[in-house]
Amino acid sequence: MGTAIPITRDDDDSASLRRSAAESRDANAARLAGMDRQTLVDWVHRDNADGLEGVSDRKPSGAGTPLTAEQMRRVRNGWRPAPTRRLMG
Repeated sequence: MGTAIPITRDDDDSASLRRSAAESRDANAARLAGMDRQTLVDWVHRDNADGLEGVSDRKPSGAGTPLTAEQMRRVRNGWRPAPTRRLMG
């Protein structure tokens, strides 16, 4: 797939994020961390299970892409089909 997005925020540690999440019944803790609620929940579970290494980038699970290597190359290179006569008017 594409390049992984590095984790660059270091103003909150996992303990403070967990504390914020426990004190908040809404998505406030996630908003403060700059993410949605489900992502925060996932990261807290990963941190609890594996520590900081659990939150680092890793290969996504699930099925691979249904695209062929040629289709992936076109997507990566910003491929667009040529305009047709009908579209050009």
